[in-house]
Amino acid sequence: MNTGLNSEMEELFNAVEAAVRHGEEPDNPSLLNRYILLSEEKAGNIVSVVQKRRLHYRVVNVLLDAICDTYIDGHWRSLCFDNISRPLFTIQRLVTSLHSEQQLMQCRKEVQLMAGYFLR
Repeated sequence: MNTGLNSEMEELFNAVEAAVRHGEEPDNPSLLNRYILLSEEKAGNIVSVVQKRRLHYRVVNVLLDAICDTYIDGHWRSLCFDNISRPLFTIQRLVTSLHSEQQLMQCRKEVQLMAGYFLR
């Protein structure tokens, strides 16, 4: 996927993504904001709507993986859940077909199901 970002920016995105996924800074909610803003910047450099959606689903999956990881601080997992609506909302704006709408509905159901189980 050609994102138009240089390798330093890609490395930064990957490092922040890993820190979010593994809850490396559970008392730093600005890390989540930074990750989402970096993903939005990265998506802004992508021409294809399909690739943009794919990137935002990647963010959703990273946040969902963190939510479901019981080895991560519960506060961090809750923060991830509180922020997962941001990429989901962006995906909603990128829906272009019945299939992509159904895919989004299925993803939202999965988020609710998994969060309901792991955050109770």
